[in-house]
Amino acid sequence: MFNNLTRDILRELHFPQDGDDRFQIPTESSISRKLGVSFSRVSRRMREMRESGLIPERLSMTINTVYVGISKFITMGIAPKEVARTMEEIMRRNPPRFVESFYRVNTGPPHNSNLVVMEIINDERNLRDNFEFLTLKFPGFQVLEEMTVKVSPESIKPSNEYEAKVLSNLRIQGSLERRILKALWEDTSSTVPAITDKVYPRGKMMNHNKKYRTVKRILDAMVRLRAFWFFPTINSSYLDDCTMFSLTVLLGSRDRRETLRILKELLKDEYVMFRDYYSEMIPMGCIYHSRREYEQILEKIRKEGLEFVVYEDFNGFTTGNWPLE
Repeated sequence: MFNNLTRDILRELHFPQDGDDRFQIPTESSISRKLGVSFSRVSRRMREMRESGLIPERLSMTINTVYVGISKFITMGIAPKEVARTMEEIMRRNPPRFVESFYRVNTGPPHNSNLVVMEIINDERNLRDNFEFLTLKFPGFQVLEEMTVKVSPESIKPSNEYEAKVLSNLRIQGSLERRILKALWEDTSSTVPAITDKVYPRGKMMNHNKKYRTVKRILDAMVRLRAFWFFPTINSSYLDDCTMFSLTVLLGSRDRRETLRILKELLKDEYVMFRDYYSEMIPMGCIYHSRREYEQILEKIRKEGLEFVVYEDFNGFTTGNWPLE
């Protein structure tokens, strides 16, 4: 059953958030402390959430594409429902290298089609090749090219020489910073000692404690710079007593941090996930229990004067493709 504890745990599984300035993976213990709820309650609820299929064992991860010199696009398309379901199955099993995430939106009757939304990692020059690949592989899928937008994560100015060095090294293939990112990508539950063992070649002459401190210092710097983000992938089809909808607030000239603060206050009872790293928009996932409640939520946002796009019935996931190959 979806309750306030479930909602609050989902929120705490996002990292980093405002105030986070060092590497600390969200754990049952840390969530218990932050929520002021007993460890046993949090642990039991998280186990139930995983066993039910609501969330997977591990958190998903995205990297700051600006820092590593690659581009990200959000593209949309329309497909008959059966084609969209086939796309979803293939994206889960064997996704194209350029697809980072996939979402299928039910547009409802009288339409017999689904809206498909994808995050694509690639150079802008190759976008048309990506579109052609998708339309050939999935006959009936139509890309809405005019609705494709390039998105840019937030860039943070380094506060010292060390952070500037970390930022510079993130652009270098094979650098220690890149190896640390990949170790995290492969297992977002990795501890610093586990990451240290992965990124340093065996036999390399360096004191283990020094290796550990180096990795920890780099991870802390990357958290402050917002070089990566963790978040839970929520399978909304496993919500049995409520419905999840997608809300994307378009920022325009609005301040991103202030807008996110307003949204969290407006939707304090309803939001379960958010992406606070895009410069142009703030995507959120919210839950509701009745049509009346859904309309009331949207009215609150309208009264705030925010421009937004909403989809009532959607489900999606990240593909797990490492974007730096």
